Amino acid sequence: MAALNKEIAAVEDLNENYQIGASYFLKLKTLTFDQLWTDYLEPLLQEYVQGMYDEESIMNRFAKAYGYKKPTEVDANKATENLRLRVRFCLFIIFLFLFVLLLPVPVKAKQYYIPHLDGNTTV
Repeated sequence: MAALNKEIAAVEDLNENYQIGASYFLKLKTLTFDQLWTDYLEPLLQEYVQGMYDEESIMNRFAKAYGYKKPTEVDANKATENLRLRVRFCLFIIFLFLFVLLLPVPVKAKQYYIPHLDGNTTV
C-alpha cells in the first residue's frame, strides 16, 4: 500500500487526497491480490488519471508499485488448456457414471416350486 501511495503522490496532478486507504485492503479477506487490483484499484486509479498525458505509463507504474503482473498470452493459453482438460475429465466421469448406471444387469432366472400333475416340480 505504501509503494502504491508513493507512486500516486509522484504523479504531477495527484496528491495525498488520491491515495488508497487501508479499507480497500480489507477486501483481501474475500478476494485475491490480483482480483483486488483488477476489480477495484485499477478502475479507480484509471478514473484518476483519465485524460492525463501518458495515461498508460502512469497505470503501468501504479501496477508495478502494487505488485500486479498482467497475465501473459502464454498464461492465458495455459489457463484455457487447463479448463479444457477439466471439462474433458468431467465429461469422461459423467459418461463413465452413466455407462455403469445404465449397464444392463444380468438377472439370474429364479426357480420356483410349482407342483404339476406330471411330477415336474420346477419351472
